Amino acid sequence: MSSWAADNITFYDAAGKTLAEKPLFLRTVSENRTPAQDKLFARVGSQLKAPSSFSFALHGYDSVLLLAQALKQANSTDGSAVRVALENLNTPVQGLLKTYNKPFSKTNHEALLAKDFVWVHWKDGKLIPYSDALVASLTPADYKQ
Repeated sequence: MSSWAADNITFYDAAGKTLAEKPLFLRTVSENRTPAQDKLFARVGSQLKAPSSFSFALHGYDSVLLLAQALKQANSTDGSAVRVALENLNTPVQGLLKTYNKPFSKTNHEALLAKDFVWVHWKDGKLIPYSDALVASLTPADYKQ
């Protein structure tokens, strides 16, 4: 297993094909993108140093949508008001990773859940989903350990 750093093409290039294809890691997006994600990739992909960095563009895009909804709900740019709005979003926000339905609370500031992640690995220079019996058996509680 590895961190998010391993999803960068520079890791693949530095490690070489044989070693780079060994680690497994979690991501929120793989080469298997949704049509909406493909639309954004078509707009920004050529500006990325590597296609593997597209996940960061997706996170940024969805973060701005969440912030915009909080600003609208708070009817203010005051930090405290925006925080309260984020922690109590009244309207679901359709992002590119998922639909965010009350993603935050006073005690939870992480909008992504275990089900939002996919195990991936490098294969022939591309990040592809990975599964085996162990990965398939994991439950959301297993990701909190």
